[in-house]
Amino acid sequence: MRRTINFKTNERLIDLCKDKTFYYLAIGKDDNAPLSQTHMEARHLQHYAGGINKQHFEIMPGVDQVGIVLLTRAINEMEGNTPKIFVTYAPGKGGETIPLYSDETVTNSVAKQIAAIGAVSTEYRDKANLVLAVNTPDDGKCLDSTSDENAPYANEANKEFAKLLASLTKTTPVALADISYANGA
Repeated sequence: MRRTINFKTNERLIDLCKDKTFYYLAIGKDDNAPLSQTHMEARHLQHYAGGINKQHFEIMPGVDQVGIVLLTRAINEMEGNTPKIFVTYAPGKGGETIPLYSDETVTNSVAKQIAAIGAVSTEYRDKANLVLAVNTPDDGKCLDSTSDENAPYANEANKEFAKLLASLTKTTPVALADISYANGA
């Protein structure tokens, strides 16, 4: 019953976005691994949205951060800012990693988060207002933070990534997203 109410509420929110009652709608999806109910509902909602421009509507991985994402977007719009963000990943699978409990790559998720805050990606670090450094497991396998298979020490990929971070802080502000483990990286 709860899922049905939530799904119908999301459809109504999409209707309001279509009617331009509000400017932007972000729907977060949590625990959205392939074959999950959340994954299926997101596909149906995307179809229901009928091609609303991504500048006005997005379904994105994650729920916890949607509030701060929308607040950041509001501030960027109020101040007329469109930050340029350069993204770099830890060595290994990097952006091709599909986090535990997710249905898409980190690259896709990061792109959606950047767009949702009203920013744009840049391929040029020297043109960026911010460098987003994303720490992913080198083998591309995100395990739960309590997994016995997690190494309790820095591996070579971690050390290489730390050196990269140290060099970045001398030029442009850096934000670090540590997503190498699910629920507690």
